[in-house]
Order: sequence, then structure tokens, then C-alpha cells
Amino acid sequence: MLNSFTWLFTFFTLLQAFGCAKQDESLTQRGFVETEFTDKNGQSHTYLVFVPYDYEPDQNRPLILFLNGKGENGDDGYWTIHNNFGIEVWEMKRHFPFVCAIPQCPDEAGWTRENLLRAFDFADEVEETYGTDKDRVYITGVSQGGQGVWNALGIAPERFAAAIPLCGSPSVDAETIAKSGIPIWNHCNEQDKPALVEANQQMHMNLLKLGVSPLYSEYKASGHNCWDRVYRSAPVYEWMLEQRRTDNRSSKMFRLFSPSEIASNWVPLGNTPWRIADERVHPPEDIDFKAQDMLVSDKAYSQFELHLDACLGTESKGCRLGLTSHASEDRDTPTLEVVLPLVDQGVGEVRSSDGMWKAAIEPMAQRQLLSDYANDIRLSWQEKRLKLYINGCLAADVSVPDEIIHEGSVTHPTLMSDHDVGWQNIRLKTLDSI
Repeated sequence: MLNSFTWLFTFFTLLQAFGCAKQDESLTQRGFVETEFTDKNGQSHTYLVFVPYDYEPDQNRPLILFLNGKGENGDDGYWTIHNNFGIEVWEMKRHFPFVCAIPQCPDEAGWTRENLLRAFDFADEVEETYGTDKDRVYITGVSQGGQGVWNALGIAPERFAAAIPLCGSPSVDAETIAKSGIPIWNHCNEQDKPALVEANQQMHMNLLKLGVSPLYSEYKASGHNCWDRVYRSAPVYEWMLEQRRTDNRSSKMFRLFSPSEIASNWVPLGNTPWRIADERVHPPEDIDFKAQDMLVSDKAYSQFELHLDACLGTESKGCRLGLTSHASEDRDTPTLEVVLPLVDQGVGEVRSSDGMWKAAIEPMAQRQLLSDYANDIRLSWQEKRLKLYINGCLAADVSVPDEIIHEGSVTHPTLMSDHDVGWQNIRLKTLDSI
């Protein structure tokens, strides 16, 4: 929490920097604009709207609905931005592209159904006033507001293109959320209150088992405050902007594989079967990691999405994935290899087995790969185009030449052997299979 002097200084700095003004004065105001909102019961509320500094009418801007934490409850309208979100938006104000609807939860109340419905109505009014994109409406919130995000998904997930809850307790039905197909990126500190962390972990696993694939970032940090890190993260906002309400409601579900299914059914192209430890799939203990060793999917796919957690230990230098065409005992290299070293271990790349073709991994994305961490890796293979994400950050989006993998060929997803690396939560969604 900020001390009294710091928050007062921040509060008045925000007012001066943004030139807060009442909405009805002019739509030419930029920054945090004070807005009088009248709810369906005729009651007036003072809320805020953040208007981008380069906003112009008819731009079809994306909209964020932000739900405040318990410490920012009230009816003044401004307390919502004194401790989080507003501060980070202020730091990025000259290039922040989102219009933001910022209602305020009443004192001694949480984001109940009544309060959420009023927040939805306010977001609708902001959408109408500023002409924002109906297909790019996002919801986020911290602590009590993070729980409010989960509650909102239990009420009306169809309203949003994506949800970003922070350190909130998810006490809603996972099946309702899974059926909606809404993309979620959940955030929590590893050393927050144990019950809160456990609830977030359990919701994540419940959603995976139901066939969806949310992002879950559990940071190696203590305390409740993960918002400073998240709301200052460019990849979070880039991820948001990729999501569209009409594009993310696929009925095709992921299949979550257990470690035993992978170890038993996938084919080891080496001397020894892969092993299971700590609910993860690992290479054999006694192999020479300088040599090539692979675990190849028992099925081949023409188009698929593979999501999995690469658990890099403290001695790890990175990890690798591959696509293997016509896998057999006499093939000891993948057709296409995705090389993901830690940032101090070299440059990441996507490359052909002969090294004649390669494409570099985006440096910012490579920096997201962490040791002593379960890294969310997402690989999409569609129409000879490979798309790769590392912990939510786009790492590669490349077309693979026909001479490497021919049009219409099928490929086997492949795990490569690397020291101190285990794989967990392996899930796959396929469009075609043989």
C-alpha cells in the first residue's frame, strides 16, 4: 500500500496531469474524464473514463472495463485509480490505446450481481459515447475486482473478448466459463494467501480438464500485489488486442493428456523410455544431452494447436520442441525444430533440421522464458504457418517453405530432450488427424 503522503501526491498529480473534466463539458477531453452516470434506478454515480490522448471519434477503439479492489471502494469516483491500474495507465498515457470504463464499487460491498450489472451498463454507455469496438471489450480487475471478473464471467461471459483477473478468488462454476470459450489470462503471486493461490490453481486445472486452455501466470513473488507487474507488461496488452469476441468462441476443445499417456503412447526415438516425476514428463536420467533424443507423438496431424508447460529447473539452459514428418526409428532429428534458450544462453530460433532455413524468435518474447518456472508454451501449426507464444507473448509467426514441410503433409508434435526440463499440462487441439 502507498503511504499517506505518496498517495496524496499521486492523486493530485493524476488530476493535474490528466486534466480531469466532466464528460458533459466536451468530448474533446483526454486522460481521466469525470463522468456522471445515472443507473436504471435513477441514482447518480461519479465514475471515470480514460480517453486515450490520441483518441479521435470513429476510430473504433478497444474498451477495458476495470473493477477496483476493496481498498478503493467508495462513491467519490477517483479513489479507484490511486493504487493500481490508474497509475500504470498514467505512466503509459501518451501511447495507451484503450478507452477505459472505471466504475467504483460501493463501500462495504463486493462486486455482487447488482454492482456488476451497473458496471456493465456503464461500460455500455461508454461504448456508445466514445464509439468503441463492440468486438474488443475486455474486463480486468484486482483482488476484490479480480473476483469480480470471475463473477462477471459467471453472469455474462459473452459480453467480453477476453478476461484478465488479478489475485482474485474464483468462486464461480468452471463449466459455465469453459462453455463460453472466452480467453482468460489469470495472474497471482506464488506466495499470496495459500487459500487464494490454491483456488486459482484449482480453477486453472478445472478449466484445462474441461477442454479449454487459459493462461495462468503464477509469479515467484510474495504478497498480494501482482498488479504493478501485470499492468506494466506490454505483452498483456498485446495479448488483449489479439482477442476478438467473435473469433474466440470455437466449439473445438483441447484434449488434456496425463503424463502417463504421453510417456506410454508417444514414441521415444532414443534408447530409453521417458520417465514421469512430479507429475511431469522428463527425458531419461542417464542420456547424453549433447545427443539428439526425442519423444514423438503417436499420431500425426495436418493442423493443430499444442499448448504445454515447459518446467525449467534451476540448472536448465532452455527447452526445445519439434515437428517431425514421417517419424520412424531411422529418423533422429525433427523436420522443424523450435529452439528456446534462456536469454543469457543464446538466440532463440525456428529452424529446419539441416540448418539451411531459420527464423529468429522475437527478443522480447524470449525474455519471457524463465528458469525455475512453469513456462506456458503455445505452438500453432496451420496451413504451413507456425505461430509460437511464450508466456502469452508472441514469439514467432512464420511461413515454413514448402521444401521443408510439403503442402498437405502431416507432422508429429515432438518433445526434445534437454537437461533439467520437464513437461506438464500437455493439451492438443486438432483440426485434422490420421
